[in-house]
Amino acid sequence: FHFGGRGEINVTLGVPRLRKLLIVASINVKTTTIQVPILRSSSALCKAKRLQRRWSRLLFSQVLKNLNIHEKLSLKLNDHKHTYKIEFYFDEKYGEKQLNEIICSFETYFIPRLCRSINKKRKELTTSALLRSAHIPEKDDDDDDDNNNNNNEENETDDEETMQDTQDENDQTNT
Repeated sequence: FHFGGRGEINVTLGVPRLRKLLIVASINVKTTTIQVPILRSSSALCKAKRLQRRWSRLLFSQVLKNLNIHEKLSLKLNDHKHTYKIEFYFDEKYGEKQLNEIICSFETYFIPRLCRSINKKRKELTTSALLRSAHIPEKDDDDDDDNNNNNNEENETDDEETMQDTQDENDQTNT
């Protein structure tokens, strides 16, 4: 765990792995590692650093300096706009080439994922709002018969009249 406290190294072992190591306490720890000997030339060191950067995960929070979201609402239906202003913080250790890689990666991967996530959440909110606003008529649960016989007769008469009206409309449409 010699990478502890280093944000640019992806250490996913954490406390659960430490706990397991202490409980098992074996002399030979079976954590997957890789050791690569590097030649002492400047070109080999440069290639090793580049490989290290490619294998290291750089989190968005590590390069994010500021994020502003500006929302503009309109009275027209579906006419609202969101503007996102993102300011990056770059350390000199990244170098110019890696800055371009970070920006390209951000545009290629992060922004589409962010848009999908926002659209998914917006659909969830819209669906839940529609479900809350839907009105479901309540059933009459009381046990009294509130002139049940009269209501049934009236309903049957109304149904017959409606069926006759529908049949008349269909006949007129077909001619």
